[in-house]
Amino acid sequence: MKSKFDFYERVKIINPLTDKKKKYKLKNAFGTVMGKTQNEDGSWGYGVSVDKDNNLLWRCSENELESLGTFAKHEDYYSGESIRVGVNKKGEGYIIEDDK
Repeated sequence: MKSKFDFYERVKIINPLTDKKKKYKLKNAFGTVMGKTQNEDGSWGYGVSVDKDNNLLWRCSENELESLGTFAKHEDYYSGESIRVGVNKKGEGYIIEDDK
């Protein structure tokens, strides 16, 4: 089954399917699809970066979302900057400094 929404697609949260007050407050909020995953039953789940919630990522199902018919750009969310990260023997991460 093909997903209804694609990466960077702009969406509106129309029907938050939860009794959690925090997510329900997102009703009619706008956001951008940043990730998607297909569940074992074939349905799709989406990671939506919500504009009014400081771009926090919320997991939404297809029937919670409505397409706005537009797409954001990759550059709207990612600057192109990167860092190198190493992992020590304890499994702890650290930033690898540039050799400049």
